[in-house]
Amino acid sequence: MDEFNADFQALIFRKGRLDAVLPSQWQPVVPAIKPMFVSWLPGKKAWVSSYLPVYAGIRAVFGGLTGLAWITNPILAGVSVLLLAVLSRRLGHGRDSTAFVVVATSLSSQFLLTSMTGYAMPAHLLASVMWMIFYVRRDMRGGLGCALVGVLALGLHNPFPHALFVTPFLIRMCVDRRYRELAVLLPSYVAASGFWLWWLDSARTVDGINGAVTFFSMPSMVEILTQVANAVLVLNWQAPAVGVLAVVSIARWNRLGAFERDLSVGFILTFVFYFLFPSSQGHGWGYRYIYACLPSVVLLAQDAWAVLCGHMPLAYSRRFTLASFAVGAFIQLPWRVYEASSVASPFSRAVLAIQSSDASVVLVHAEGIWYGRDLIRNAPWISEGRVIVNADLLSHEARERLMEQYGDRVSEWSTDRLVREGLERWVR
Repeated sequence: MDEFNADFQALIFRKGRLDAVLPSQWQPVVPAIKPMFVSWLPGKKAWVSSYLPVYAGIRAVFGGLTGLAWITNPILAGVSVLLLAVLSRRLGHGRDSTAFVVVATSLSSQFLLTSMTGYAMPAHLLASVMWMIFYVRRDMRGGLGCALVGVLALGLHNPFPHALFVTPFLIRMCVDRRYRELAVLLPSYVAASGFWLWWLDSARTVDGINGAVTFFSMPSMVEILTQVANAVLVLNWQAPAVGVLAVVSIARWNRLGAFERDLSVGFILTFVFYFLFPSSQGHGWGYRYIYACLPSVVLLAQDAWAVLCGHMPLAYSRRFTLASFAVGAFIQLPWRVYEASSVASPFSRAVLAIQSSDASVVLVHAEGIWYGRDLIRNAPWISEGRVIVNADLLSHEARERLMEQYGDRVSEWSTDRLVREGLERWVR
């Protein structure tokens, strides 16, 4: 539903509006027709994405220019790889090290599969790479570039990925007394944080700072175990050598340079932060909450790989690397594609079947299905197509009114029918 939500808001933007007014006849049943992560604004009689808007705006631009919003993330991913090569050279890496960074990123199962989705994560990854390119300039133009990228990155869909990634670098700038750049960066971040908090408040996502704080809690044992499992996902959705080398690099803390230490701290800070976030990622290929730090993982792996090359014959280190990349490309990636397909295909078939119905109203018994509410996907301007209704959230009176108004133009999908489509029954 994160993916659907981005396109939901992109369609609103393409109409030149910030929200979409809902026809009066559907307002009494908003809970039954509202997609997940869409906020209802009763004062405006309208609904809007509950996420920050920059990524939806990017999809609106791609969709408006090409009519193919789905190309957004593949293009962002391709640009990210090119800019990673630029960053590697600016860090003083040689040709072999730059090639390692590019290939390690390009063969990451998490990178490839997420780049085919509608998640905001590829935009976060691109923002991280662009920010680092400006950061290593160490001049006023670099500071202005960091400020511009940072303001937009905080508003991509939520502020945490960029805020966590950038924190150690900002602290480093203070330690290094880069005051001219900080004089641009810090006011920009403060202003952007206030603006984006206001946006979330206006979308009824949070109620000011106090509302934002309620998103967090001390982790339960289940959440701790889940986060341990997520640590495994971070490693085993990369080419085999990459995850191992990244861990080795962090373990060599005393021998790391300042830049690599900041990469490590940003990665660890991001991972530890989500111990306090009680909602797991739900769907995701690999661990998408860490996705903005994926360049950090690759650059840290490159650092350890360079050390490895210095301690063994070059032929052996190259064989080791090529073998790892071959496993990633020819064994790991096909298996991950199969896994992703097995999870996504039943939902895809069910959504297409529901949306291809000739009925004007489709009643879906979503509560009996695992992630069944993902099936409730209505366009922002609901009068432009059929209406999909969560039948389990309808009152008896509302159901009777729909049946009376639409008659034989109502189609009903029972839980059993959804199970026959391949979806999993939800069991308490």
